[in-house]
Amino acid sequence: MASNSVPHSNSIVFITGQLGLGGAEKQLYLLVHGLLLAGWRVSVITLNPGRGDYWEPSFRESGISFSGIPASLPRLQRLFLLRKVLRRGQAAIVHSWTIHANFYAAAGGRLSGTPVRLGSERANHHSSRQALGPWCYALSLWGLDGLVVNSEPAATFLRGFRPRLPVSVVPNAVVIPDAGKTKEQCRARLGIPIQACVVGAIGSLVPRKNFSALIAAVGSLVRGGIAPTLVIIGEGPLRRDLENQAALDLPKNQVFFTGAIPNAEELYPALDVVCMPSLDQEGMPNVLMEAAAAGLPVVATQVGGTPEVVEDGITGFLVSPDDIHTLADRLRKLLTDAGLRHRMGKEGKEKMQRQFSVERMVDRMNAVYQSALRHKDIV
Repeated sequence: MASNSVPHSNSIVFITGQLGLGGAEKQLYLLVHGLLLAGWRVSVITLNPGRGDYWEPSFRESGISFSGIPASLPRLQRLFLLRKVLRRGQAAIVHSWTIHANFYAAAGGRLSGTPVRLGSERANHHSSRQALGPWCYALSLWGLDGLVVNSEPAATFLRGFRPRLPVSVVPNAVVIPDAGKTKEQCRARLGIPIQACVVGAIGSLVPRKNFSALIAAVGSLVRGGIAPTLVIIGEGPLRRDLENQAALDLPKNQVFFTGAIPNAEELYPALDVVCMPSLDQEGMPNVLMEAAAAGLPVVATQVGGTPEVVEDGITGFLVSPDDIHTLADRLRKLLTDAGLRHRMGKEGKEKMQRQFSVERMVDRMNAVYQSALRHKDIV
């Protein structure tokens, strides 16, 4: 930063890869909106601009300043452009929102003289290390003043992996929905009979989401005389394989692949139970939080930050990722007991209201920022 430039202590720049339809992007929007209300000056830099990202209009309507660093440029050129943008903004904090952007926050922040450089780890650390490779993963944590994660398991790992790197836990937030469309309206949109008992799953159709296990579990219920309807909302490379598996295991009129649906949480009234059978690659799942906020019981695998969201036997059930038999049994318990579904759904909604409000997330993140600024003697 130029010698005559003074950073604005209430100014922050976020760096993110893109603003498409995803849980991390929604969390960033919720945080930015809350920070604006708290008096922060906020701007956003995207590393893949011009893609017609889903959340970008909402950010712009809030008055957020945007800059884009084209992905097609060489990394060194991207860094110099980033330095220019950061110097112009004179922010006190640069905060990358994903593991892939951490390098740019650290290196770009140093080049520009931005005092506080923070990174994020929003997924499970195993998946991040797998995606980046061990050396690039280690490099993604270099040069940061601190790291923000959204689950205690991630924090525990990182504190052992990089003992000198301050790690703060700020859980995801969820919005408690107002009364929206009725069950009848939502089921009519999806083409589901009103009398059906429905298990829903939401996510990308990729191996780590483990939807094949869910289809197998529901198939075993059908063979045992229970006939739930299965709705899978999402898109991905495994769709044809999953459809072929479902065609063998389930009656044709009892399984629905909807494709990706924006704001899918608006369709939760159509569901009776939400299932997330993921493998060990979850941070703090937004799908489970949104389901609980809508008053639905959940069945999920005990991976990553899921146990922080789901209290086994109270707000839903937790199972092992490789235990299809128990997954089917827990679904059976909920599908055959409306009272249990209601009690667990009620407990889950109350838990979301107590622990995971947007206001609480903003307060926690604000405390992280204030602590980092004090450490640099800026406030």
